[in-house]
Amino acid sequence: MRDDESVTPESVTPESVTPESAAVEDSATATPQVSTSTSEPSASSGVLVVEVLPSGAPVNQIAPANQSSPGALTTASEQPETVEESSPVEQPASDELPATAKETGSVDNAAATMTEPVQTAPEESGFAPGLGDGVLQAVELSGYQTPTEIQSQIIPHMLAGRDVLAQSQTGTGKTAAFALPILSNIEKGSSRSRPQPSVLVLAPTRELAIQVSKSFSTYAAFLPHFSVATIYGGQDYEPQLKQLRRGPQVVVGTPGRVIDHIRRGTLDLGSLQCLVLDEGDEMLNMGFLEDIQFVLDQTPPDRQVAIFSATFPEPIQRIARKYLNDPAKITIKTKTMTAESIRQRAVFCAARNRLDVLKRFIEVEPTDGVIVFTKTKDATVSIAEKLNRDGLSAVALNGDMPQRTRERTIDSFRKGRLDILVATDVAARGLDVTRVSHVFNFDLPHDSQSYIHRIGRT
Repeated sequence: MRDDESVTPESVTPESVTPESAAVEDSATATPQVSTSTSEPSASSGVLVVEVLPSGAPVNQIAPANQSSPGALTTASEQPETVEESSPVEQPASDELPATAKETGSVDNAAATMTEPVQTAPEESGFAPGLGDGVLQAVELSGYQTPTEIQSQIIPHMLAGRDVLAQSQTGTGKTAAFALPILSNIEKGSSRSRPQPSVLVLAPTRELAIQVSKSFSTYAAFLPHFSVATIYGGQDYEPQLKQLRRGPQVVVGTPGRVIDHIRRGTLDLGSLQCLVLDEGDEMLNMGFLEDIQFVLDQTPPDRQVAIFSATFPEPIQRIARKYLNDPAKITIKTKTMTAESIRQRAVFCAARNRLDVLKRFIEVEPTDGVIVFTKTKDATVSIAEKLNRDGLSAVALNGDMPQRTRERTIDSFRKGRLDILVATDVAARGLDVTRVSHVFNFDLPHDSQSYIHRIGRT
């Protein structure tokens, strides 16, 4: 996406300025004025987008719906221009269950056209009857009552051992869609106890790997002797070797470190029963295509493979044709590419005034956890330092930081000891913090999918 393109989704329509944006205009005279003109932005204008959650959104589905009142920021110009806002979209009642969408026979269409899902009433708990008793007990203890649409469609196929090729947007609950049936098969003994792992989940980032591992542990709370190992780069080998020696049923890891362990002989995939590729398109964007193919080549021919991806680029389709056996092809289509519970605003201002506008939004609007996204690692550090000089609690988060420092930073943010993260896209996928209320795109991401994943952190 170019900097001169609007990132406001099709659901956003120009409206008059709301009290929130007016508050930014009326703040100290040193603050740049934000125009209320409805004229189109010039090619040199920048964009500020803020997501805010309307009240009444459903909260009893298994999905990372960590929204409370989100936000986002981006600009790169010298001309103040326009403020755009989306009006809140009416949410379905929490006791309605999305019906199973029609299974698509093609992977060529990457969610370009979206349709609104049909809503039907759930039957009893709404979850697939094949889930194990211990897994269902953990789900109920977590407070979840009905599955999301992707869970309704994928869980039966995963329980049956069928290969799956699934496309869905961020925030749909796909982790539970594969974790619940995998754990149920382990509980029922179809994934037999053995020294080698039965399940491998590949994730593009350390943060996502950690999040997925925690989800497995949560849903396996009532499974005796269950263990999951998390392996990723940037961490010492010894703690990971200790995990692998315990004989975990599930291993979650990033491609590079998984391959390291395979070549060291500390990870044997010869008995693998299920392989999950999470965020497949992002792994390709990060250059992991050959790594993914190497890992797939180390697995038995009769293992189950599930690929989850926001888009289906040609390399994903080639992998599916080569390694998947008659997969269930599932596309979850919704009315918009971004979650309907997220409110988005685009504010155009001069590039030199972006930081002042950002600070005014943080000062004027009620916020909890805030994430500010930038394009470069250097920018995360400089912006965090400037925010701290103005009395705001901000810390940079980027790929150059040691893994332990990153984990401590995220933990402080999660527990409320830190209010603002200034991050590169390293935090866009896998960061699961319930208190995030605003996401600011200080710099536009390189494509629309990255934008969707960024604002999904709310």
